[in-house]
Amino acid sequence: IPLTAPDSAASFSGNSNAYVSLPSGFADFSNGFSAEVWLYPTAVTNYQSIFDLGNGAPGNNIRMLRVGTSNNLMVQVFSGTGGGTAVTANNVIELNQWQHFAVTITGAGAAKIYKNGVEVAAGNTSAPVNVTRTSNYLGRTNWTSEGNFQGYMDEVAFYNKVLTPLQIAARANAGQYGTVNIELMQEGNP
Repeated sequence: IPLTAPDSAASFSGNSNAYVSLPSGFADFSNGFSAEVWLYPTAVTNYQSIFDLGNGAPGNNIRMLRVGTSNNLMVQVFSGTGGGTAVTANNVIELNQWQHFAVTITGAGAAKIYKNGVEVAAGNTSAPVNVTRTSNYLGRTNWTSEGNFQGYMDEVAFYNKVLTPLQIAARANAGQYGTVNIELMQEGNP
């Protein structure tokens, strides 16, 4: 789904109405989950959301966000409405520069976070539950007490499989393509 004209990135002001609503879906990740984004943060807000795929707060959410006002990046998965388990990459978010972030989560919940094609954290989360998610956002979260993203995003993609480290490194090393695309890639697609 193209968000803006070619050769530009999506701009997020951090205001309560500055986000992208994604369609319902993001349901079956039994073969794993991967997401990637080129990110250019321009400000720090408390628990700044990059993406949140879920059914409210909490409701089977899969999310990537800043931890508090730190430079730590967290990936968190909720199974139902219980507490969400998380994996955190410490001190990886940098202001005012482009950086490529990716996350992979196996069907069993083993998660890895990558920055610029290099693994920066690994651990276990809850396995993503097979349920249709209806409250899906870029730059916003389902939690009203947490912040919206401020800066730019480009080349956002979600996959229903685990990308390999080589695939992630190739995407990071290829650089930005200059268009903003949000995709859910099906098994077998690049």
